[in-house]
Amino acid sequence: SAGSPTLESEGVLNTQAVELSGDEGFSSSTSPFRTTGSFTVNAWIKPESLPSSEGGLGSGSGSPYTVFSVKDTLTLQMTRGGNVYAETNVGGESFSAETTSGNIEAGEWNMVTLVYNTEDDGFSVSTGLGADSTSTTVAQTPDLTEKHSYIGYRPDIDSNGFRGKIDEHRIYSRAGIPFNLRNVFGDKTEQQQIQTGQKSFSEHVRTAPL
Repeated sequence: SAGSPTLESEGVLNTQAVELSGDEGFSSSTSPFRTTGSFTVNAWIKPESLPSSEGGLGSGSGSPYTVFSVKDTLTLQMTRGGNVYAETNVGGESFSAETTSGNIEAGEWNMVTLVYNTEDDGFSVSTGLGADSTSTTVAQTPDLTEKHSYIGYRPDIDSNGFRGKIDEHRIYSRAGIPFNLRNVFGDKTEQQQIQTGQKSFSEHVRTAPL
């Protein structure tokens, strides 16, 4: 891997986007999920190209680009046609959701969000643009504690590494709203302008309530 970030720490860890070639990524032996319950995984991505494969567990050339994963339990990927795919494994059964609008564009900053809500066991993935969200219901709360976590790849699947930049990767221990996350922006003295749906602000990370 490219390194081992301290994912369980709170706050801003790095103010720079990371650029990945598809052959490396970041791993952490400590899970950022300290308890089970609702959670949100959110990141801005700028893929250099679009993958040629659908979401899911696969291998070989053109496989989905992995944004974030938790060993044997959770995967967030960018897939063929500019869509976003998420999958979780609960009690030996897999549950997945995938967008269909193709909002992700190569060479452009795009937001991806994965949300699990204990109130209705809803498991959803979104780009935060309009109604671009797809959800399913899982049988029980995923247990993501005490597991290895990875940014930009999955070590158990060949040719799934992310190709491009990943920035502002955030994990919340509650269910977020993609539209609200899309409007969390950088310091006003640094930003060029605020455009809903576009990453036109500084790449410096700022945390804010969901």
